[in-house]
Amino acid sequence: MAQLMAYLSHTQVAMFLRCPRQYWYRYVKGWKTPPSGALKQGGTFHKAAEFNYNQKVNSRSDLPVDQVTDYFAETFETEWSREEVKLDEGESKGALLDQGVGLIKVHRQVIMPTVQPIAVEQKLEYEFIPKNDKGEPIGDQSVKVLGVIDVVDEAGRIRDNKTSGKAMNQMDVDKDMQLSTYSLVRRMVTGRVEPELALDVAIKTARPQAVVYRTKRSPTMLAMHRNTIGMVARGILAEVFPRNNNGWHCQPKFCGYWDDCMGKGLVSVVDLGENLKQELQESVDREEKAHKKGGQESKAQKETGIQAAPRDRKPS
Repeated sequence: MAQLMAYLSHTQVAMFLRCPRQYWYRYVKGWKTPPSGALKQGGTFHKAAEFNYNQKVNSRSDLPVDQVTDYFAETFETEWSREEVKLDEGESKGALLDQGVGLIKVHRQVIMPTVQPIAVEQKLEYEFIPKNDKGEPIGDQSVKVLGVIDVVDEAGRIRDNKTSGKAMNQMDVDKDMQLSTYSLVRRMVTGRVEPELALDVAIKTARPQAVVYRTKRSPTMLAMHRNTIGMVARGILAEVFPRNNNGWHCQPKFCGYWDDCMGKGLVSVVDLGENLKQELQESVDREEKAHKKGGQESKAQKETGIQAAPRDRKPS
């Protein structure tokens, strides 16, 4: 039986739900793949927002716009040189840098002045024991759920800073699992119920936009979310890691494990069975043989003028 990670984060749970096999490659085998340019840009965006909000807890004022954008540019260069980055076709380091500067600039101008943080990058852990459908504990391993909350403001709101390629719809915001994880962990650890949650989003339009999306979570919704995390933990403990190739994520562009998974071709994937190739060929041969026989019968019927009785009925 597999071992759980020291903790389960939103990132890990989301990856398992998206594709358990991808989780297996990353967290069981420990394979790391080069980050994308967008991931580097988004990570630097978070660091720049944190840079401003950390000092604002005490100063109660934002840093000048130029200081925040300069920090983004310097941090982007540092992060880029730290490791290999995988660029998509048509992407360039310079374009990602310029776009990122525009995103943090509009975020600083539009959203940051409205936020007074009391906690930044608050790290909280909530522990529980996964149970089966009968309510019985599964083994003796508890699950630690980790939440690192970007910002808690003075009104008690939980806020998450994000970049996005497009505007979001309210339904997606209301179901956002990251916000649900933050709400669940903070309520269980502190006993405090936030008045609302907010996604503070910088959108990658031709002219960058900054939008605040608001939502709430009921106790029932959070109980359901905890159940989801528990079911993911059960899957990991049971070593259930099937591929999920039905979705946008299963492409070389979005999955760094494509070459070692779907890219090998179905025949060479070991856990599909050693006899798969032979069985597939036998199936094809049977189909071709049946088709050929059917064609011969049809030709004979035309020549003799005799029509065969339907296969699902007896001749009268």
